Amino acid sequence: MESSASLNLGPLMLRRTLLLVSILSLVGCGSAGTRPSGLDISESELLSGAVIFGDVVDTAGIEDPGLFELDDDMRTFVAEHVIDYRAERDRTRRLLRAMLESGLMSLDYDNAQTKTARQTFHDGIGNCMSFTSLFIALAREADLDVVFQTVEIPPVWHEDSDFVILNNHVNAMVRQNFGSRVIVDFNTTELKGDYETHVVTDEYALALFYNNVAMDALRDGNDKDSFRLLKKSIETYPKIADNWANLGVIYSRNGRFDHAITAYSEALNIDSHHRPSLSNLAALYRHIGDEENAEFYARQIHRYQEQNPYYHYHKALAAYNADDLESAERRLERAIRLKRTEHKFYKLQGLIAERQGNPELALDSFTHARSLAVYSDAKSIYTSKIALLGDTL
Repeated sequence: MESSASLNLGPLMLRRTLLLVSILSLVGCGSAGTRPSGLDISESELLSGAVIFGDVVDTAGIEDPGLFELDDDMRTFVAEHVIDYRAERDRTRRLLRAMLESGLMSLDYDNAQTKTARQTFHDGIGNCMSFTSLFIALAREADLDVVFQTVEIPPVWHEDSDFVILNNHVNAMVRQNFGSRVIVDFNTTELKGDYETHVVTDEYALALFYNNVAMDALRDGNDKDSFRLLKKSIETYPKIADNWANLGVIYSRNGRFDHAITAYSEALNIDSHHRPSLSNLAALYRHIGDEENAEFYARQIHRYQEQNPYYHYHKALAAYNADDLESAERRLERAIRLKRTEHKFYKLQGLIAERQGNPELALDSFTHARSLAVYSDAKSIYTSKIALLGDTL
């Protein structure tokens, strides 16, 4: 029988790997992806970059950063704290305790700092990718079976609009004897949940690293370096939709709309529900005056929103914050019908009931939220809320 334990160690560790800019700021979901009709742009041409930069963008000079490589100081750290323990469970606990006691679990988080395990160990700063890579490197030195995971956390809509932020989150899973596992995650209570995860290869993780660094370059206005790193990411692991979508962003920024459309379509060929690509296509077609295609993708985005419980939840939250409790209730009922296992929905239901002067319903809502919460700190928050309400009844 498989068992699992989750360790959430510190501040928010999210990396926004999709940088949607200019006219490409909407995000949605919809139909299947195909190569756009009327465009005859090959994959090799798409990856050359010549139409923007005048010649083929070369990735030969990009060296492997050694994402999980260790140095002598890191090996000494593991040897001093972990190696003498035989049982996998003991080695895992000792490594985590040593990282906590040495301050490696309380390093400075910086979303724009994508570093290797070695750099993170010595520099004391990094993002989600950096911290996870550091733990994996040390865990493997401790002879633990550890892998990289992507986590499908819900999208987050702005409270006063239909705009959405998509974050990619990663964590590490230690596989132990008899099917047990330990999840090591850097997250916040608000985002903790029983979300779908996917074990990915080291090559996939390295491609994510290149993508992150590419987005840093794009943020700094260096389109060519960003393109070069995205191309390297695609060469490392071609089947990541985000990379092609980000390539489309660069083409769009430079006015090469046919190439951008083709890049987004490549992303959709990998993931037919890739929300950034679908919404960017809608925005791009509208920008170039193709209303038929723009409306088609807009309808797909609307359909996605209506089927997404988190869209209705964030609309309900915006209405609650505006003291429009009737609208908040209506939106929240829709969210709960679509997903009855999200504790945050019942938390908001309890808050609405409190504001309406209905402590009995509020108590029931927070009690149900606690029953659905996965992590102990979220349960503790609900327990405190329940105790306060109980005192008033």
